[in-house]
Amino acid sequence: MFGRRPDATEVTGLSTMRRFMPYVSPRRNDSLFYMVQEIEVEAALEFLEKKNQHRPPDRPITLFHLFLRSCSQALYLRPGVNRFVKGGKLWQRKDELLSFSALKEIRDGSLMLMIKRRFHPTIIHVSISLWLIAVFFLVFFPNIAPTIATAKRARFAPSDAWMSSLFWLKENTPEPFNNPDFYYELHKLPFQYPESAYGVMAWWDYGYWITRIAHRIPVVNPSQQAEMQNKVGNFFTSQDEDSANEIVQELGSSYIIIDFDTATGKFWAIVLWAGKEGAEFFDVYLKPQENNRYRAVQLFHPEYYRALASRLYIFDGKAVTPDSSTVIFYELKSDKEGTLYKVINSEKQFDSYEEAEAYLSSQESGNYQIVGNDPFVSPVPLEALKHHRLAYSSSGTSGTPGGGRVPSVKIFEYVD
Repeated sequence: MFGRRPDATEVTGLSTMRRFMPYVSPRRNDSLFYMVQEIEVEAALEFLEKKNQHRPPDRPITLFHLFLRSCSQALYLRPGVNRFVKGGKLWQRKDELLSFSALKEIRDGSLMLMIKRRFHPTIIHVSISLWLIAVFFLVFFPNIAPTIATAKRARFAPSDAWMSSLFWLKENTPEPFNNPDFYYELHKLPFQYPESAYGVMAWWDYGYWITRIAHRIPVVNPSQQAEMQNKVGNFFTSQDEDSANEIVQELGSSYIIIDFDTATGKFWAIVLWAGKEGAEFFDVYLKPQENNRYRAVQLFHPEYYRALASRLYIFDGKAVTPDSSTVIFYELKSDKEGTLYKVINSEKQFDSYEEAEAYLSSQESGNYQIVGNDPFVSPVPLEALKHHRLAYSSSGTSGTPGGGRVPSVKIFEYVD
């Protein structure tokens, strides 16, 4: 009341743009931001395991506890993200508050509780804070800056890597209608495409960008034509070049654009639209640890590396000879609810793929699988692609699991 709040103070001295934003997005849903981010937590899990050895078995510190504390520390260290809009004004919260839902009991029909927890980075909590902050800086703090950078980006807007790639496509590929002004003209339906027209193969997310910025014809776009998305999905998951070429020729594509997300984070969606099972390409396994504990690991199957998306984006269409190959033996188990999961009983590393294949062939029964733990390091040999030439790589890069950097977007030309 009267311009004051008990839980926050008004932020003053803002730029004109900042003062204007509450009127652009006045409602809460207008200001929501969703993002997906993968965070390596192996060090955190190992840390928690050591700490829990000295705690009562029924009161372990979990990854969720660590996550909550780390979030509170992020808000404390970065107060600029601990703000909200109300009444056309920007407010700075006075406390580090986190809300989450929790079941009162782990059973069907249990009461759902809404918990709002205040965290105090004071001396009162120093005994537990010191080691949590240590893990926070080791595990979560490095991810804060990328998260803030992502949050500052305009929603659904192409990155710099995508912009440069789309401009390159516009300036360095043939005009599909032999006239650069064709894009700006009105045309009557039905429309007859000229012989010079060709398509650009990319995942449907990027279709409108290709049309609007590159002035080229995407094979699919966010209008989500199921039949076309199925074909594009089958192209990217094709296990041999001949099958992929048939789809390219059917769709009349001359160029393929593929980015880091298509080959990694979005690959599950491509598999789904192709009508295939994700477990064919990768799966989550439980790896035994000390004290009868397990660690969940995602492992990649040969089909993932043989998929055309991987052969194009990760390996640039070049031949690959693996330095080594790993074979795991796993057991299929189920929990009380009947949910199946795979537990690794043993794993063997071989100096060559041929040795790994020979070992598999010698097994009369059991669940054996050649796997890789890094999507950018193939455990199986790959032949060079004959009809796909790398034409452009963006200067903007993305980080790989091994700590390297790769171009975020790549464009390939289909050569018949």
